[in-house]
Amino acid sequence: MGTTLPTVDDLAHSISSDLGWIQGPFEVAALLESQGITDTDAREHYGQPDVFGLADEVLARQRNEIDLHRLASEEEDRRLVDELDRYPTETMGLVRTIIRGAAYGMPMGLSVFASLILLYSLWSYYYFTPAQATAIGLGTALSYFIAGGFTQAIGRRGLMYLRQGMYLMTLKVSWFFVLTGMVVTAVVAFVLWLVFNLFTVISQFEANLAVLYFLSLSVLWLCLAVLYMLEQELMFTVAVAIGIAVVYALREYVGLPMVVSHQIGLAASSLFSMLMSAVHLLRLHRRHRDPAVPTYTRLPRIVILLSSVRTFVLYGSLYFTLLFADRLLAWTGRMDFRQTFIWFRADYEAGLNWALIGMLPAFTVLEIVLQRFGGQMKPKQLAHSLADRRGFSSWYLRFYVRQVGLYLVVAVAGVVAAWYGMLALVPRIPELAILGGHVTRFTFFVGSFGYLAIGFSLLNLSVFFWLSRPRLAMLSLLPAMLGNLVIGYLLSRIFSYHLAVFGLAAGGLVFALISTVLCMRVMSNLDYYYYSAF
Repeated sequence: MGTTLPTVDDLAHSISSDLGWIQGPFEVAALLESQGITDTDAREHYGQPDVFGLADEVLARQRNEIDLHRLASEEEDRRLVDELDRYPTETMGLVRTIIRGAAYGMPMGLSVFASLILLYSLWSYYYFTPAQATAIGLGTALSYFIAGGFTQAIGRRGLMYLRQGMYLMTLKVSWFFVLTGMVVTAVVAFVLWLVFNLFTVISQFEANLAVLYFLSLSVLWLCLAVLYMLEQELMFTVAVAIGIAVVYALREYVGLPMVVSHQIGLAASSLFSMLMSAVHLLRLHRRHRDPAVPTYTRLPRIVILLSSVRTFVLYGSLYFTLLFADRLLAWTGRMDFRQTFIWFRADYEAGLNWALIGMLPAFTVLEIVLQRFGGQMKPKQLAHSLADRRGFSSWYLRFYVRQVGLYLVVAVAGVVAAWYGMLALVPRIPELAILGGHVTRFTFFVGSFGYLAIGFSLLNLSVFFWLSRPRLAMLSLLPAMLGNLVIGYLLSRIFSYHLAVFGLAAGGLVFALISTVLCMRVMSNLDYYYYSAF
């Protein structure tokens, strides 16, 4: 066997040409052992005490001989070019990201358009009574609280398998969390039904309505989350459009009650979402499947699966609590008239929805920014050498500042456009007369600030999640949520219900400040955080 073993020069040459620059002797030792070289071979053929001694000699040859040094560097350059070729050019990547960002904003824009033209959308209706609006509003808010955590779990675990090309595993884990979310939703729905019927939280005549919308909307968020995880924004929009179309057809042509039309439309949208996600993943599986490689489709144990996403489930629930807590505080705050403990305030809700319309362009830009941020991470890491760690961090810091500036400019422009645009529509659409009220206008301005700050915070949180630091996201979110609850509760009880919007603004401000401080800390040592994330 000794006569067939390569020389030390041959080993150094083959390793340099095949693998490029070697980081240390332990890497060489592992490579030598993978080639079948043992300690006995090292002693008898190479005159070294063991494989590790041979590894030191091979490494020294690469470091000291000019030809091997050049060969390893050329291999590193070739592998770098091959890796960079996997990513689209910056211009093409920007075009794709803009298209995706625009598609991301389409469902919300479609719902707003339907509400203005038809006076109803997939789950809203202008002519619901205050008691009905209270029940449906409460069911909607609670659906976000419960389903929000599972949508984060779908995104986290589903993307993990998707990026590895394990498409059947992606499908299975997505359906697992969708079904788990449905089971939890059903249990919570039963508890809510008992509470609503035992206590006068809302009108007992509308208790079933609140539970019904809670169930159907929770299922919708879970199903749409799979499409969003798969980056199928167009199908996401189509799913919402199909639901609205079904509601329109059943309402206008069949004459069904609005609640029944809503439920059938929501079911159609949910079913379409799950069907399209399954078709997409099965198509990817057939396209990329290698018959020579067995397909692994066994999920981890349930305990392990749930444990791996517990932080993300908690984050999702807390995030939607931050978004909707002020509404519940306002609906239970100090007001001149209420029939039940929770009483829907149309003027407050109109102001927040008006603010969301103004922030729609900014949220679209935010989606573009988030996609660009993650998409640039790997190419820029490859383009900077180990010696240029500061250059890597500095480039990302400059990129971050530019994206923040873009987001803020679009956000302010969107708020201004929404203010003047909606006021221009008031004389033409009588149902918009509520926008002229003091409470609605006040809520619009303060709510716009709150949503702007929360959107900015999401940009910071994208850095944490890309670097596998969900703990930093939680450190930012928890104080923000508490600030929202405390300030909103006190002001809405001491003074007036509509001052709960200051809770949203305060929570958004705390969220932005803490997340920015943590983000700057990460940016200053980005090379370390990036290395330790994978």
